Amino acid sequence: MNFSKDELVDMIFILGASDRNCLLATRLYGQSYPERRQPGKRVFQNLLDRFTRTGKVYYEKTERTKTTHSEENELTTLLKIVEDPHTSQRTYNMKEKKYEKTEM
Repeated sequence: MNFSKDELVDMIFILGASDRNCLLATRLYGQSYPERRQPGKRVFQNLLDRFTRTGKVYYEKTERTKTTHSEENELTTLLKIVEDPHTSQRTYNMKEKKYEKTEM
């Protein structure tokens, strides 16, 4: 279960007060907020990593790049399958992506 934004912000303040010591932050958080759910050391480590990396406390949903479907891409894949029917379509698509990335 995820923590609320307010809880995450409080955890960041506790981490600051404990000089980024996650084990100490766990104890301080438990003393400061006994009525709340108590996070473990790992929760504080993950939060510190995320906050250092992104500057945000809340969980961000990562977006994957979507494959573009065009008639040209479909025809190219079909032609390759006709040429070599023993190789999977996924293999062809992976080769295409590598080719596109090196071309940029």
